[in-house]
Amino acid sequence: MERSTHGYNRCLKQENAQTITWIGQPETRFTFDHVACETVDQDMLFRMAGLPMVENCLSGYNSCMFAYGQTGSGKTYTMLGEIDDLKDKPSTHRGMTPRIFEFLFARIQVEEETRKDEKLKYSCKCSFLEIYNEQITDLLDSSSSNLLLREDVTKGVYVENLSEFEVHTVSDILRLLIQGSSNRRVAATNMNRESSRSHSVFTCVIESRWEKDSTTNFRFARLNLVDLAGSERQKTSGAEGERLKEAANINKSLSTLGHVIMVLVDVAHGKIKHIPYRDSRLTFLLQDSLGGNSKTMIISNVSPSIGCAAETLNTLKFAQRAKLIQNNAVVNEDSTGDCIALQHQIRLLKDAFLDDEAKGTVRLSTKQLKSLEKTLAGALRREKMAETTIKQLEAEKEHLNRLVCQREDDTRSTKMMLRFREDKIKKMEALINGSIPAEAYLLDENRALCEEIQLLQAKLDKNPELLQFLDGRSNKQSNPDFRMEPQEAMFTNKENDPLSLKLKDTCKELDECRRSLNACLEDNAKLNREIDDLHKMLNTLRSTPIDEDGDLASKVHNAIHIQEIEREHAEEILSLQLELDIINIILKEEMTSQDERVFFLNRYLQLANEELSRKRKHDDANIKLQEANCIIAALETQQIMSNNGMEDLRKSNSRYV
Repeated sequence: MERSTHGYNRCLKQENAQTITWIGQPETRFTFDHVACETVDQDMLFRMAGLPMVENCLSGYNSCMFAYGQTGSGKTYTMLGEIDDLKDKPSTHRGMTPRIFEFLFARIQVEEETRKDEKLKYSCKCSFLEIYNEQITDLLDSSSSNLLLREDVTKGVYVENLSEFEVHTVSDILRLLIQGSSNRRVAATNMNRESSRSHSVFTCVIESRWEKDSTTNFRFARLNLVDLAGSERQKTSGAEGERLKEAANINKSLSTLGHVIMVLVDVAHGKIKHIPYRDSRLTFLLQDSLGGNSKTMIISNVSPSIGCAAETLNTLKFAQRAKLIQNNAVVNEDSTGDCIALQHQIRLLKDAFLDDEAKGTVRLSTKQLKSLEKTLAGALRREKMAETTIKQLEAEKEHLNRLVCQREDDTRSTKMMLRFREDKIKKMEALINGSIPAEAYLLDENRALCEEIQLLQAKLDKNPELLQFLDGRSNKQSNPDFRMEPQEAMFTNKENDPLSLKLKDTCKELDECRRSLNACLEDNAKLNREIDDLHKMLNTLRSTPIDEDGDLASKVHNAIHIQEIEREHAEEILSLQLELDIINIILKEEMTSQDERVFFLNRYLQLANEELSRKRKHDDANIKLQEANCIIAALETQQIMSNNGMEDLRKSNSRYV
């Protein structure tokens, strides 16, 4: 049907044994463990996927195989194949399931023969079910329908009242497969003549027992072979009525499976999420196979036809996501041994020890002494390791305590500095309002600054690395031309460029602003020194004794004059501080604007260079094109001449004939 509708156009291209490319917009490449094209037969596919699964089961690992894909892509053919009349004439088209059990029973027979001394025995129990419209039905007992899922601590998730049959040969397996396949829901659609309308799960529990060193060992593994119903679109499949309802349930179940796989991928990348296993009967039944205790393999069946390109891309993306899931498979083995035999041996040893103790002598063999010495040495080694670990933990605890104390000191000093800032703001507001005199404000400000300097000094003493960093920064800032050296070096070869000239002018303006700022800082320092001198004079005048009235009047007059000078200087200081703040703001704005200008100028230069290189490349290409045209013209002339020579030769030959 696909060939008649879309011809032989393909949407897939195989690159190698692990890579396949989806030909579309855009072209997408996918990498998997194996890629099998339509020329690979069932035997080769079994060797790639089925053989490792049998070995895993015999080693005690849970295993699972999914067949996933759109409807009509060959999932049931891959899992079952042609199973009719396999007892009489084995078909080369038999699928994965019969081949797996053929190899499994052959391996069981070999293992039992090679380990006869251990009394190795295998047993296999099989069940076959389908999930149709979110209802579980036993395919080996048609009367058992709408079965319930249960969860147990020891068993895990299981189906209640599901029939299990013990099998011993491949013929028993084939009988169960034929019986279950005949009871499975199948219907015809536009995409598939025998479309599976349900998910089927064939389960085999493989158990083994053997004896070794007076102990009985037990090992088991669960093998799930899942043939999923194919996803389909109503437009292409033409499903109506009951078929449409079945398709809706199938797509819902498969979308839940895809959502569970996406969540499992997020969990594998470290994200904490709830995995919605219970949203579907399929995911709840097979939750161990999805991100649990199982080695799971997914066979993604895709159609290479161009008419199925969208569904093929979705299947490949599903397989790519599923490949990122991380399962934690462990060997299901119980090596506790025969409890009765072990208890009997312990009782005999106790009786022998009591007899020796009653006689007053305790006899120990050389083997027992060596075992006791090994036990003692191991205990001493563990004790030393525990002591070392305790010392390391104590050292880490002490280090953490020191860090906590240091952080508390930093927090305390930061709070003190914040309080100083708040007090300064309040005093400045009071000074502006005229509530306090300028002299009192300056004295309080000086005292607060001294305390803040002490706090900062204490911080620097505790952090010597910070002190080195600040020294390095001060050395860099002391050189005003430090930041401009790379830019000046960049434009040394472009002095005649107007952009470089503009950049130089901007740098000069920036240097002038810096010089004016340094001059303002020097003036501010001079004024501070004058204020300090005036404070000293005022303190000396206040400390001298008052003897005469004239001296008193002159000193009072001097004090008043000094106070007036202080007020004048305080106003000047405030005005200078305001000017300094304004200059700082202007300087910052100019710095940012200069940086932006430099950035844009560099960008313009870069674009100009790129344009120039493009023009050069264009000119070179034109020259090469002209040369090529000349060569072509010469070749055409030579060809014309050779054609003329050929005509002359033909004429001469005809004349001779």
